[in-house]
Amino acid sequence: MARFRSHRHLPQIMHRVRFAQELPQDLRTIMTRRRFKPIQADSGLAKSFSERRTPHPAVQDQLPTGSRAEQSSGTSLYQNPCAIPPLAVETPVQDDIVALIPKPAGEAGRPNAGGYSLEIKLKELGWRTAEIEGMQKLIKSLCNVHLDTSKPYSEQDADLKQLVINKVKLSFPILEAYVNIWPVTEMMKSVLKAARDKLKREKVQKAASVNLLGNSSQLGTSGPPSRRVLPLRAVRSSSTTLSDDSSVGT
Repeated sequence: MARFRSHRHLPQIMHRVRFAQELPQDLRTIMTRRRFKPIQADSGLAKSFSERRTPHPAVQDQLPTGSRAEQSSGTSLYQNPCAIPPLAVETPVQDDIVALIPKPAGEAGRPNAGGYSLEIKLKELGWRTAEIEGMQKLIKSLCNVHLDTSKPYSEQDADLKQLVINKVKLSFPILEAYVNIWPVTEMMKSVLKAARDKLKREKVQKAASVNLLGNSSQLGTSGPPSRRVLPLRAVRSSSTTLSDDSSVGT
């Protein structure tokens, strides 16, 4: 039986392989696109370009008559900067506007009812916990000063709401990147709702305490008749009298 050969002889094929230089692609296809605008005729760059293209007077005398007439013509390319073809001048792109961050769908504070958690959403957008708590404290203090915390957000004065928003934006300029400054408005709604809920709880507790005091006062004035408590000596004497009477009867 023939022995298995793990390494077989392979003929050399390198002398039969031909290598060809690969030409690069067209530069227009690999260069990044840029936006240019035509150079203005009265700009300094246009004037310097026209001066470089205008022949020296000594050279102009040596030119033929037709060429000199063309050079002195008012419609000459070198004498009329307006006739200069547009130059490729790189200018900053004007329409590269950063898109504002839109408001999420649903209502803030109701993640289980089709809404979202405002704190979680802000953290996803890069906010830190300290920043969120600081903005919440600022909005709460401003609402207590400028707004009526017993009313919802929709019933507040529009000018006062805008005043609160403007003051919050001064402390947090990053809010300009959000559509209609929605983090502030949503946090104002939650702060006002919490204030109304707290006010309702206080009213209920106050009413309950008043009812409790009224019931206790009524019980004190019209309570059951008090029982007469006999002294211990009287109880003993009455018991001995009863025992004597029982002995006499026997």
